[in-house]
Amino acid sequence: MAITRSSILTKFTSRQTGTPFTANEYFGALETLRGTLEVGALALNDIVALFPLPIDATLSSLKCAFDDLGTTGAFSLGLYIPTDGLDGSALADASVGAFATGITVTSAIGWTEYRYSVKGIETVAQKAWQLAGASARPSAANQKWGEYVVGLKATTAVDVGGTISFETAFGV
Repeated sequence: MAITRSSILTKFTSRQTGTPFTANEYFGALETLRGTLEVGALALNDIVALFPLPIDATLSSLKCAFDDLGTTGAFSLGLYIPTDGLDGSALADASVGAFATGITVTSAIGWTEYRYSVKGIETVAQKAWQLAGASARPSAANQKWGEYVVGLKATTAVDVGGTISFETAFGV
């Protein structure tokens, strides 16, 4: 019988040799956030900022639910870089469709898991900066807030608006 061990089990059994865990592999805390917001009509490329995500967090779940927001409307769900504080007032694209593209909101959508819609299951232990497509961890000089903002970008204008809810879980 063959036994294949995960890297976590390998590190656990060899911890006496000094193989360290990263916080999100074994000893990290799981943070959960839930929220609801009302949006009005949105123009093409408007962003709905949902929540901050630390650059070293590992995202395990990202769910959204939508009212019927009108006769037109679609979103991409991704990561943005705050350029003027974490209040979401100024954002630059990091990875616009990191989690989902083409979320059509012309009819209500119940709770839907989007974490693995675009990124495969092999990204389960990747940190937010890796999910954003960065080749190295951002330094303080180019990511001064230490966080991304998870948000929805209107890829088709939303003509009416309504309720958007989200729920997320990530390790830090």
